[in-house]
Amino acid sequence: MKRFLFAVLMVVGCALSAVAEVRLPDIMSSNMVLQQLSEATLWGYAEAGSKITIKPSWDKQTYTTTTSAEGEWFVKVATPQASNTTYTISVQENKSKPTVIENVLIGEVWFCSGQSNMFMPLKGYTSQPVEGGAEMILNSSENKTIRVALISKRDALTPQEKVDGRWLECNPQNAQLFSATAYTFALQLNRVLDIPVGVITCSWGGSHVEGWMPQELLEELGYQNVPECAADQKRGNSRPMVMYNGMLYPLRHYTIKGFLWYQGCSNVRYYKDYARYQAAMVAHWRDLWGLGELPFYFVEIAPYDYSPMDRKGYMLREQQRLSLDMIPNSGMASTVDLLQPYETKVIHPSKKKEVGQRLAMLALEKTYKIPGIEGESPRFVSMEQREGGKVALTFTNCRNGFSTKGPVTGFVVAGEDKVFHPAKVEILSQERKIALSCPEVKEIVAVRYLYDNVLFANLHNMWELPVLPFRTDDWEIE
Repeated sequence: MKRFLFAVLMVVGCALSAVAEVRLPDIMSSNMVLQQLSEATLWGYAEAGSKITIKPSWDKQTYTTTTSAEGEWFVKVATPQASNTTYTISVQENKSKPTVIENVLIGEVWFCSGQSNMFMPLKGYTSQPVEGGAEMILNSSENKTIRVALISKRDALTPQEKVDGRWLECNPQNAQLFSATAYTFALQLNRVLDIPVGVITCSWGGSHVEGWMPQELLEELGYQNVPECAADQKRGNSRPMVMYNGMLYPLRHYTIKGFLWYQGCSNVRYYKDYARYQAAMVAHWRDLWGLGELPFYFVEIAPYDYSPMDRKGYMLREQQRLSLDMIPNSGMASTVDLLQPYETKVIHPSKKKEVGQRLAMLALEKTYKIPGIEGESPRFVSMEQREGGKVALTFTNCRNGFSTKGPVTGFVVAGEDKVFHPAKVEILSQERKIALSCPEVKEIVAVRYLYDNVLFANLHNMWELPVLPFRTDDWEIE
């Protein structure tokens, strides 16, 4: 009888011990990367009132806290300088068996979001490959200090606390699923900084910018009937707030370095509100993370033939450029030169490696202050009249001049009649300027560059970054 009672007590004790083990969100998993030289937030769940003890292996510091009445706990852990050393983190509830997070790296962490062009994996989509994707998948095992967290697609009408998405190491089995843009960004940072890099990919194809903002903010911006629109399944991925609630909000505690954003195609039809929506979204994200004015680098949508829908992708690109001046500590990677001639009807261009590299160049120049790197495309500054009916245009980010492959196209000019004609282009190498003339226009009063859905850009600075589309007029475009 005594033996029977002893056995029962042992079973009950083991069951209670199992129940008492601390529970961690998916993003707090083995293989994760923590932001270096920070007070990185760790969090999880346990019985209310439990004592939580955390022991990272990189120092002898022990952190303790007590779970709230709701069973939540949060601890800020001091992280060391980045290195290729792997660590463990022990998390224990009361005196239960510790949960050990293994193979942890300390480095740089970036949060990557948007729609299908951000989601697009190295293996590509059906009949839509990523250029060089196969080679990157084959070589992925070489990159042991790059880690990727793939966040599952989940929509929700109210803010959630949990979402699926664990950290993965680089190998061919995993890498084929990695966002091509996020991975090549991480790869470039890893090579230049020579430290671990982690990217959290949280994106959903077809999502609108409104899907990544909360109800209160959308209502402030004038979006009507947010709850009804969010609940309308017929709207599909265009529903407001549901990606924010289900995917982004649960990750707000994870300590990061900055944001990457690749979205806009789904908002072309409603381009007029895009700049203020994107600016408001960024301000909210920064407040939500509470880590200051985190850098925000985003991708210009690529040229695309929207006929017969008669939508104006070039006007959405204009809104993206406007948002550059509305969002402090931001930058835009241009894609107007990355479209292949046969991709005018492909919404997912294959050149994702270049996109990731250009985002990395922005981060390396602006965030990490690496000498010798210039990551910003030339932007129009001013226009001056010259003799013979010419105008000369001045740009930023072209101190070493311009480069081009063949005759420069895409410039049109107009006089007071507002009728545009193709311009003759002359590169003024000594002045670092572009001169335009046109026999049909005696006095040029307005210039537009790449103002059409599909125009192939071939004017770059010496870093092979394309001149951004622009216009000097404010005339109504119907």
